[in-house]
Amino acid sequence: MGFGELVTGVVTVDLVRHGATAWSSTGRYTGRTDLPLSRSGRQEAAALMEPLGKHDYLTVWSSPLLRAVETASLAGFVPHIDERLAEFDFGEIEGNRWDDLSPSVQAALAAFDSFVAPSGEAVVDFTSRVLSWWYDLAPGRHLAFCHGGVIRVIQRHRGADTLVQTGAVVSVHRG
Repeated sequence: MGFGELVTGVVTVDLVRHGATAWSSTGRYTGRTDLPLSRSGRQEAAALMEPLGKHDYLTVWSSPLLRAVETASLAGFVPHIDERLAEFDFGEIEGNRWDDLSPSVQAALAAFDSFVAPSGEAVVDFTSRVLSWWYDLAPGRHLAFCHGGVIRVIQRHRGADTLVQTGAVVSVHRG
């Protein structure tokens, strides 16, 4: 965190998508199923230690889900847990792949903003949850170990829409 970030009120967040799991590696929708990292996911997480260790973070955050907490630990951090960083609740489609979904669910999921997972979460509620965390951050540099859906919500809010691979880091700014 630089002095300039505090003076100007800028928030910088390095968002880390957790390392790979058995499901993420096979394209399965993984929301609230609490899976550990796979061997390759543990390697991805450990590889984050060097690049992330170059920064001084005001706070380090994590989703409560094991795959995010494990990524933080293997990267050398002890995070504050925040429930708002948990992944989207896919409800009945949890564990499925795209091709397993009915055409109507595929179309609704592709539309994204209006999607409501059967017996799960509405994207509008997910977005509200994630952005409440985002707007609670104090000026300075933060680190968050989270999920692809969380990163996507923040990116979409900022005018970008990107899908992030496991073990990747995306830096975002507010203010």
